[in-house]
Amino acid sequence: MKNLLIIIPFIMLLSCQSDEERLIGHWHNLDATEKSSYSTLDFIDSTIIIDKNNISQKGEGLYQFYHDTIFFSIYSHPYCTKYRFIGDTLILDDERWVKVGNDSKDSLVDFYSSLKLNVELEKLDSTISMSASTNINGNISFGKCKEEYDGKNDSFCLQINHSLSGFDSITGYLNAMKEAWEGENRNFSIQLTIDKNTPNG
Repeated sequence: MKNLLIIIPFIMLLSCQSDEERLIGHWHNLDATEKSSYSTLDFIDSTIIIDKNNISQKGEGLYQFYHDTIFFSIYSHPYCTKYRFIGDTLILDDERWVKVGNDSKDSLVDFYSSLKLNVELEKLDSTISMSASTNINGNISFGKCKEEYDGKNDSFCLQINHSLSGFDSITGYLNAMKEAWEGENRNFSIQLTIDKNTPNG
């Protein structure tokens, strides 16, 4: 009975919030495509920001509602998408989005929170900054699987883009990327993230 009494006010609170109020914040895509393991949306007042921490793909524009549709414009291109809420999950067309706090100013922390791995990095005395023209076309990460994906949380795993993969799949993935991008006469970049405790071999 006590649990029921707690749930009822929570449901009433959600029902009192408008969709505009529920949208405000920082969202992660749970159904990221094969080309990206990290996709975000930010709704701030009447502004929408797409992939705010991705220097090569960030987009920003204004949005508005009409019935069950969000209309917005990025780089003068108009877009529209159906939306609805299932509990705390935002559904845009068929993609699921989950709110991650109200904001994330640390881009690395924000990126790693989207991985299926826990990654602890070495602390470096110096770093190399990427220019805004640098495109990241894929992600390969090594680290310990998060408990919800592994059950033990103590084994090292490989994640390629959004999927956990076997270590023997790296060569095939890189060859496929090379073939795809050579066809366009363009170079491609892979972001490699390795936990500092990853064993050799």
